Amino acid sequence: MAVVVTLSKGYDLDYIWKQVDRGPAKDAASYYIQASETGGEPPGRWWRPGVKALGFESGQTVERKPYDLLFGERKAPDGTQLGRPPGNGRKAADLYAQLLAAEPHATAERKRELRTEAVKKARQSPLFFDLTLSLSKSISIFHASLGENARLARQAGDSDGDAYWSALVGEVDGMIWQAVQTGFGYFQREAGYTPAPVACLEAPEPAEVPRSLLRADGRSIYQRHGGVRYATHAQLSLEERMLVLARATGAPRMVRGDAARTLGADLAQLEATLVGRAPDAQNAQDALSERTRTGLREDQAAAALAVLTDGRRVSVINAPAGSGKTWVLAVAGQAWAAAGLGRVIGITPSQSTRNTLSAGVPVSYNAAQFLGHLPGQAAPAAPSRSSPAT
Repeated sequence: MAVVVTLSKGYDLDYIWKQVDRGPAKDAASYYIQASETGGEPPGRWWRPGVKALGFESGQTVERKPYDLLFGERKAPDGTQLGRPPGNGRKAADLYAQLLAAEPHATAERKRELRTEAVKKARQSPLFFDLTLSLSKSISIFHASLGENARLARQAGDSDGDAYWSALVGEVDGMIWQAVQTGFGYFQREAGYTPAPVACLEAPEPAEVPRSLLRADGRSIYQRHGGVRYATHAQLSLEERMLVLARATGAPRMVRGDAARTLGADLAQLEATLVGRAPDAQNAQDALSERTRTGLREDQAAAALAVLTDGRRVSVINAPAGSGKTWVLAVAGQAWAAAGLGRVIGITPSQSTRNTLSAGVPVSYNAAQFLGHLPGQAAPAAPSRSSPAT
């Protein structure tokens, strides 16, 4: 499951409340149905050990008054001052109100511009930092489809269907919250307030940016919001060590002639493909239509030849979606096993690609299965070759 994390400065206390539907919602499916029908989002929750010091429970719904006290005035719910209040927050809000009064028919885009202008004029310090964890679109669509089924069942008066789909929504919702909490925990542990040196991964501007093109946070208006990336020096050091290991040679490999024969192709043709000797139009069309004895196109067989014979510890095949990478790996796995060079284990990001890979690599797992198979985890059932309908 892919997760994208962004961190940005927040200047508007009202921002999250404009998205929240305050209506009652007793379960995860109701949260979805409210968002679907009214456009609102479920309210936020207090989280992590620090909330207990403020008198909240982890998972407790965020109410507006204590939220304003904490982020707007740096005060605890009982009014205890926790730090210096943010500077010029009210001034920025007043300036924005004045700018908006002068343009009462401003569009949503124009309102954002006016808010940025007000913050810039007030030189306001950030009220909070917004850490956003975005799950992959496939997870969002799956979650929404379950909620839609629950909504339709509820509209039709189907109590059994409502209960069934609502339970599934609740399960996925719980998984999402667990993923978010795990992500927040990792961020707090690895990139929070820590003495570890931190490096900015953003390249400097190639030329000085005019002040008229700078946002309130000092960055160019043409840069994506929340786009700055950081890493600790320890993380960068680990990445460098991984790259050194990945580039290392001396791994087992097949003899090129044997590999070509196993792939059912002519070695000279595959090597010509690898060095980019472009055929004429007719020969190129013939190459796309012809298949080797193993069912691969010439370009696919050339990619398989490269990874089977390069002797690197890590090899990469990079190609567009739908070009047949998984099938190439399945055939390469068969060739490697046939050569007796070692056991082949397949790991894929999804079950559908695992089903394709298992045709040539019977011992294959999707990522979730494999992680459950690690030491200390319950081993999954032995994978079996799946039919297309699985």
